Amino acid sequence: MERDRGPALGEDKAFGGPSIQGLWRVERFERDGVEVPLLADRPELWRRVSISPYGWITIRRMDDASERFRGEVDEAASTLLLRIPSKNDVEPRHLIWAHPSPDVLTLDGSEAGVHCDWVLRRVPEGSFLLTNRGFHWVNEAPLNR
Repeated sequence: MERDRGPALGEDKAFGGPSIQGLWRVERFERDGVEVPLLADRPELWRRVSISPYGWITIRRMDDASERFRGEVDEAASTLLLRIPSKNDVEPRHLIWAHPSPDVLTLDGSEAGVHCDWVLRRVPEGSFLLTNRGFHWVNEAPLNR
C-alpha cells in the first residue's frame, strides 16, 4: 500500500498558497441559520482548523478529538474539498470559503446533511510558546514550574 504524502518540501505554494494555510480558531458556528454556542460539552463542534501547506487539513473538535483530511483548495472557485485519506469510497466534503480579511476565514457547507456556517479567526504564529520564548535545548529551570 503506497502512502500519499502530498507535495514535496518546497512545493508548499502549490497547496492553497499562504491565503488560507495556518491555524484557525472557530469563533462562530451556525446550523441552519441558527447560531450554536461553542461549549466544551458539545464534542461534535469544531474548536480549531489547521490547514497545512502540504495538503493536510486537521479539524480539532471540542473534546480534542481530531479528524484529518486531504484537502484540495481551488483558489479561483473559493472551494475546499476534504477527503478522508484511506477511504476513497466515502463522498468528500465540499466547503465554500471566503476570506473577508487576512485574519478571518468563513466556511459554508454541510455536515450530516445540515447546512452549516463557520467563522474562523487566524491564530497568530507569535502566540505559540516555541516561537514567542525561543527554543532552548537546556533550561536552567523547568518551564512548567
